[in-house]
Amino acid sequence: MHQLAFGIEKSNLPFIWVVRKRPVGEGQMDDIIPPGSIIGALKFGRALIVFSGASADQGLNARLLHGRKVGLEIERNETNGSFTSDLVAETIRQVMMEPKGEAIRANAWAMREIFDNEELSNNCLDGFTRFIEEFAPSGCHSQV
Repeated sequence: MHQLAFGIEKSNLPFIWVVRKRPVGEGQMDDIIPPGSIIGALKFGRALIVFSGASADQGLNARLLHGRKVGLEIERNETNGSFTSDLVAETIRQVMMEPKGEAIRANAWAMREIFDNEELSNNCLDGFTRFIEEFAPSGCHSQV
């Protein structure tokens, strides 16, 4: 965590960093979908600096967002997973300011049309629900 903090400081950009406390109880919705998550950032068209750090899904999310070019993953040492504050600062500057990050910023901005579209979201959710209901084994349908 220190390397992240030092890297943010070295970027010389204004930054607000909120560190969440580890969850006390399990099974709470905030543990599953924390406020200010990836979807929230994309809803507002924000380019992401991603890090495959503490939780199991972060690596998958980081690679997915990096691959879709809406975020840039902080490079890590392939042998031991370490990273430096200099790499953190470089990644932040690239995404936020440099011409090299312009495509990432543009792609993230374009994501607003998808993630901020309530009708599209509802249609996708309805389609997914129908799919589950259609292909679920018999006896698994809930009686509503």
